Amino acid sequence: RVRTRAQEAARVLEEPVASRALLVAHVSTLVSVLVALSAAGLAVVLGRPLRRRTLSLLHALGADARQARWVSAVELVPALAAAGIAALGSVLVLLSVAVRGVDLAAVTGASTTLRLGLDAVSWLGAAAVAAALVVVAAAAAGRRSRRDDVSEPHQGGTR
Repeated sequence: RVRTRAQEAARVLEEPVASRALLVAHVSTLVSVLVALSAAGLAVVLGRPLRRRTLSLLHALGADARQARWVSAVELVPALAAAGIAALGSVLVLLSVAVRGVDLAAVTGASTTLRLGLDAVSWLGAAAVAAALVVVAAAAAGRRSRRDDVSEPHQGGTR
């Protein structure tokens, strides 16, 4: 009986080991996205007092509210972009270590050595998620808030 490569791949992916491995991959991807969103949210929330002081200073220097919000939005971009690049670099390092140190043929029962890696679509997806995270965090940081509006004087004196 002759089987095509697609039929054999479908048969292998239906086995319990492969389905559990795919489930773990999907769950870990979801958890890592949630952790990244939480970290970006913390960066926005913890930076709010400093941004408020910066907005006050920019207002004193003559910037209007729109310009000050733009500065607030852009201040997080370099740090979050560097974190995204570092995360993608970590994936490269982990893949290179795993390819050299783990023989997947013993686990899968294949007669030849299997290569471990990510395809171009996965890399583009990861880069898109990192870019979207930077945009969302920047938008959240630059979001207009009544308390952060530079057009209103602050109550209660200076700090």
